[in-house]
Amino acid sequence: MSGISVKIPLRQSSTDGFGTTKTIEEVIRQNLKTLLLTRKGERVMDPGFGAGISGYLFENFTAGTYAEIEQAILEQTSIYMPQISIKNIVFDTSLQDRGVLSMRIEFRIAALGVTDILDLPILTRQRGATPDASQYSGNSTGPGLIY
Repeated sequence: MSGISVKIPLRQSSTDGFGTTKTIEEVIRQNLKTLLLTRKGERVMDPGFGAGISGYLFENFTAGTYAEIEQAILEQTSIYMPQISIKNIVFDTSLQDRGVLSMRIEFRIAALGVTDILDLPILTRQRGATPDASQYSGNSTGPGLIY
């Protein structure tokens, strides 16, 4: 079975060679994640692309910091992903003292009439120093965003 695009992170698949996205919703979710994780200036020929969420990793999280992150997400999605509308962004700070911050972004894909959710956990400390980090799938070995 073929897919729409290569799934990130790259992983081998016995069916497609590499894992692929199979639905438009999955492609849009992956594109949103890429937009959030990319730092401004990182994309060649488009230095304005990216919400730069990783730039907030070592910030003291206050209401102002959350507002800045939310504003960056809203600005970037309006420019680079006009096919979606952000309905809600919720920050889960319950594990922040253990070095984990999570955000949940609810968005609507108007053309499909579908509402979807992207959960994005962020490790702010080394994986070994974060007791609950094993609950998150991904291949991050240090501080950063988990794929």
